Amino acid sequence: MNKILKDSLVVGFAVFAVFFGAGNMIFPPGIGLDSGAHWMPAVAGLALSGIAIPILSIIATANMGDSFSDIARPVGTWFEKTFMTCGLFIIPFITTPRTGGVAFETGFQGVFPDLPSWSVYVFLIVYFGLTYLFVNNKSKIVDYIGQYLTPILLAILLFIVVMAFIRPIGVPVGDGHVENSFSNAFIYAYQLGDLLTGLAVASIYVGTITEKGYTLKKDKMKIMRNAAVVAFVGLFVVYGGLLYLGACSEKLFPADIDDTALLVGVVRTLLGNGGMVALGIAVILACLTTSIGLTAIGADFFEKMTKGKVSFKTSSFIIAIICVVQASGGVNKIIQWSAPVFLFMYPMAIVLTILGLLRKFIPSDAAWKGAIITSMVIGAYDAFNAMRGNGILTVSTPGLDRLVASIPFADVGFTWIVPCILGTIVGAVIGHFVKKSGSSGPEERAA
Repeated sequence: MNKILKDSLVVGFAVFAVFFGAGNMIFPPGIGLDSGAHWMPAVAGLALSGIAIPILSIIATANMGDSFSDIARPVGTWFEKTFMTCGLFIIPFITTPRTGGVAFETGFQGVFPDLPSWSVYVFLIVYFGLTYLFVNNKSKIVDYIGQYLTPILLAILLFIVVMAFIRPIGVPVGDGHVENSFSNAFIYAYQLGDLLTGLAVASIYVGTITEKGYTLKKDKMKIMRNAAVVAFVGLFVVYGGLLYLGACSEKLFPADIDDTALLVGVVRTLLGNGGMVALGIAVILACLTTSIGLTAIGADFFEKMTKGKVSFKTSSFIIAIICVVQASGGVNKIIQWSAPVFLFMYPMAIVLTILGLLRKFIPSDAAWKGAIITSMVIGAYDAFNAMRGNGILTVSTPGLDRLVASIPFADVGFTWIVPCILGTIVGAVIGHFVKKSGSSGPEERAA
């Protein structure tokens, strides 16, 4: 095997593993259950929002430079700090502790259902202790994940997926429980948090590629593109299989079943108690690899934000402690109040990824600012609306609601598309006239 292919596979497996974590195991069957016979459009929505865009965010960041700072620079340092602050909140309080909660509830408890209540604390201490040990060898994180943990995880997941098609537990025949399976899956995938992970984790992969001897940008991009293909194929096969498995279970489980309970139920129905052992190993490995990657991201961000006053090692330890406390409250509690945060951040993250990919065609920083500011406004409304839906807020805004509902594509959850396009155009026009005014002043004075 030549060096380029080997390195592409290692990095690609690492990208797969860091993206494929807690939510990636439990959400696809739920999306399938919601979709019923319309599971294929749901696969497309999940593949776009949950796989393609997150992977493209890494390529977009690499296209702009070596880190998130580079892709955020056209918007301004205020945006970088705002985004990083939100990310630092999400990592220790939502995404990383969720990996520990799912690893226990679906992985460990799925195999050993009669555990005493205190066992969750022991498990979480051991789990995040292992995360801390892996993270501390920062330079080897990608190799550890890509060479050792991911192949085992992928083999187990592929076995479950293959069995879902060979011995289906049912047939997806119902109309499901949602009106539009594509948009439902697209927006549901926000809960995975993978796009935010992609933007944040890109520096680790770019750094790893550089350490492997690839110094030219074209060589880095080649490895990154190859790795993206490897990760996409792996994620698509697993997501599609788990979603199909959920779609086949429409007559077996109620529509309001908990996501973790559904995953355990469909695998037990498919493979029996023996299959639960395989699922338990897969879940724990999937969650652990993501926990390692996210903790490394959070520690790296915190070290940079404090300008080295709090070291990477200390930061990772603090994150591990917070995660133990947060995860002990259970997965459902984390999922419930994480939705508003993701709804706020995802529109701007998607727009930032698109702009990073199209930097050559949209060179105006003012256009970037217009697009991002617009996406932040739309995201803030979506988060506000989600908090009302969860009962966190009881504020009534009928006029604002009617205005937002009149925006094209708002009825299918894509409120941000048209406003962001307009924001890009308005920003570019304003930037053009400001630049023209600034450049003409000195000439006129000289005359």
